[in-house]
Amino acid sequence: MELIEIDLKWRNSKQQQLDQIPKAETSIRKVSGEISYVDFFNEFMQPNIPCIFKSEIVDKWRSKTDWVDDRGKPNFDFLAKTFGDSVAPVANCSQQYFNAQKKDDMRVNKFIEYWKKYIQDGYPTSEQCLYLKDWHFSRNFPEYDAYKCPEIFSSDWLNEYWSAKGGDDYKFVYMGPKGSWTPLHVDVFTSFSWSANVCGQKRWILFPPGTEKKLKNKLGDLPNQRELSDDLLKEGIVADQFAGETIFVPSGWHHQVWNVEDTISINHNWLNGCCVRNSWLSLEQGLKSVEKELADCSDMDAWSEQCQLVLKAVAGIDFKEFLDFLLFIARQRIICLDGESPLSAGNTLLGKEHAYFDLSKIVDVLELFYKITPNPDCDNGLQLIKEVLGKYPSS
Repeated sequence: MELIEIDLKWRNSKQQQLDQIPKAETSIRKVSGEISYVDFFNEFMQPNIPCIFKSEIVDKWRSKTDWVDDRGKPNFDFLAKTFGDSVAPVANCSQQYFNAQKKDDMRVNKFIEYWKKYIQDGYPTSEQCLYLKDWHFSRNFPEYDAYKCPEIFSSDWLNEYWSAKGGDDYKFVYMGPKGSWTPLHVDVFTSFSWSANVCGQKRWILFPPGTEKKLKNKLGDLPNQRELSDDLLKEGIVADQFAGETIFVPSGWHHQVWNVEDTISINHNWLNGCCVRNSWLSLEQGLKSVEKELADCSDMDAWSEQCQLVLKAVAGIDFKEFLDFLLFIARQRIICLDGESPLSAGNTLLGKEHAYFDLSKIVDVLELFYKITPNPDCDNGLQLIKEVLGKYPSS
């Protein structure tokens, strides 16, 4: 495995935070050819800027060979025969459920039958449009090597942590006909995401952090409409992603996505030291919103604990689990710094400089955490990490 190290210049860089609104770009940069991890880190991940990679990452994947026919279209026969008995979540693009779409579980072969008929009928707009999404494919088919995570996305704390815990991941397959879409949203935990088109074409509109405030109505809800109005479009960046291309969606960028053609994509949500502060700020704001909603019950017993329960239901994580997540990642980085072997990240090795970077960012968030929820675990973790970092040069 190749060893990845990062340049010391990160110590003098300023991470783009949620409370800083970057200048809106007129287009998304498309990167041709190979890009090194260090260049991706410095040009896109650390400054929190979106991009699309045109390199032939997908062409090397088994999914490109098996899932796509000679015309570049989904290979329905193979998909139904090989994965048809699996159950996946399927969204009804015509039915709103809060700020998302209503989902029901469906066998993959039934969805394929629907999809083929939908094409034969000419993609009728009068009928409901279904979209198979958020399918934990790797969890359901662990022996099927559908793809390899690109090296530039290998520093992935989310899947590192939940893989160790067992039972969950943030790795998904999306399959949908032309016309299916995903409403405006920000990714879980205010994480990064990457999405690679195995076949088909997507159209994205992305909004820089902060601009989503202009999109919300008086109740604080984001618009839920298939075609965004011209006023909303002015605030965002529109980009087309073609077959074989991979998009990087930065932390805190709200986005809406349409399938321009019949499309299959592979997606990961992930976060690391470059965006963990954004994740914490978003979680902290989430708790404030919960406390505001439950303010009338603030005199009840265990009110704070109840707020954390609601926070976990809404955000997918509470303060206790977020702290456990940070301390788990910190322990792995301390092992890397104190030991002889590098840190494994999928098919890649992260070096000691990268471990130092990660720990320094964890310290930043733990200090913010401690101000809100002081507790011994957080304090002990902070002191240990600072002690370890103190053994290494700071510049």
